[in-house]
Amino acid sequence: MVQVKCYGHRAALEGNREALSTAVQAALGTAFGVSGQQCFQRFIGLEAADFIHPDDRSEQYTIIEIVCREGRASEAKKALIRLLYDEIAQRAGIGAADVEIILFETPASQWGIDGRVGT
Repeated sequence: MVQVKCYGHRAALEGNREALSTAVQAALGTAFGVSGQQCFQRFIGLEAADFIHPDDRSEQYTIIEIVCREGRASEAKKALIRLLYDEIAQRAGIGAADVEIILFETPASQWGIDGRVGT
């Protein structure tokens, strides 16, 4: 199970949501083996007053937060981050300087899915 949140300027996300979603899912599939049936993504578009960032970022600036269960190898996590940069550049046209990626891992016991508690 992987949950993804993408934050960005509202207008930029609205124009790029599908390409960004496809890029994220492609990277997750390659690096973590996450199928398209396991696509859990949220896009949070913010107005300029609610999205403060350095002036050297463009209107395409996007923050991606990924929450997953712990246990994946460090190399798989590094591969995911590299693939995200590549896929997002190719599919959504957003350069690496405008993308920040944060990966959070939590123990399976802290997940509840389909009425069940992880072990």
